[in-house]
Amino acid sequence: MANTKLKVKNKKISICEGGFTLVEAMFAIFILTFVIVGLMTVVSSSLYSARYAKQEITMNFLIQEVLDGIRNDRDNNVFLGDEPWQDFVDKYTGACEENKGCQIEIGVEGIEIKPCDSDRSCGKIYLDETADVPYNHKEVGENTYMRRYVIAKSVFQKLDSYTEGEGEETQTISGKEIPELEIEVHIIWKPRNSSLSKERPPVKMTLLDWRQ
Repeated sequence: MANTKLKVKNKKISICEGGFTLVEAMFAIFILTFVIVGLMTVVSSSLYSARYAKQEITMNFLIQEVLDGIRNDRDNNVFLGDEPWQDFVDKYTGACEENKGCQIEIGVEGIEIKPCDSDRSCGKIYLDETADVPYNHKEVGENTYMRRYVIAKSVFQKLDSYTEGEGEETQTISGKEIPELEIEVHIIWKPRNSSLSKERPPVKMTLLDWRQ
């Protein structure tokens, strides 16, 4: 009788101490690995999207800086100064040729135009995260940069003849062609962890002498 009770007790202990089989353990590890890899992929994709969006915002600011700088140059030197409109147009079209482009540097003292070489090697804007102005034309740090260059064209807008005044004071104004300045801003950049450079479509702006 005592032996029977001992066998039953040992059997109960054996059942209670039962564990996972090797197949069950491997299956659990596989599921855990799959979940971790999925989470890491989502996090990596989110970080890449955030860096890409940051670079897009930076490019938009760099483009807007050039457009505002050239527009301000027109207002100060043509509208508020004595520079003839045609000289203003020639200043940009002469330095920012279509086949080469030019580099625009904007500072406290005004705007500076530097013609590019035929290989368009100029226009690099380097990143210096420790400076008050993170992007500038001075080569620093790890040489992380974007390229920004400008192409300027002279286009003509034809104004038709029109009549102004009434009665005997009626006066006919003959039509004429007015030169306009068309600006194209190009940005070339290379995303991190990528060996290929990307160039976004150029942003265009047309300036005219609206006083005429």
